[in-house]
Amino acid sequence: MSYDIWIAEERRARLIFMKASDDFWERAIFRVCSDCGEVLLCHEKECTNCGSHEIVRKKLYIHDEDQFARRRIRCKKRFEDRGK
Repeated sequence: MSYDIWIAEERRARLIFMKASDDFWERAIFRVCSDCGEVLLCHEKECTNCGSHEIVRKKLYIHDEDQFARRRIRCKKRFEDRGK
């Protein structure tokens, strides 16, 4: 499966999980990789994009959900590691 097809589904699923959180709707607080800006789910211990362990909680503003997902949900490392 190509990255483009895979990441579209991954983004859709991750947004569903994020929207289920009060932090998403009420406070716009996210777990963010301080190295690359990737938004992570609550259980992830390392960045799904670059592998960093430098995760911080940060307020992010969402003006356009699609653009937010494209800039903040890339999951390159997760895609590369999925076959290992």
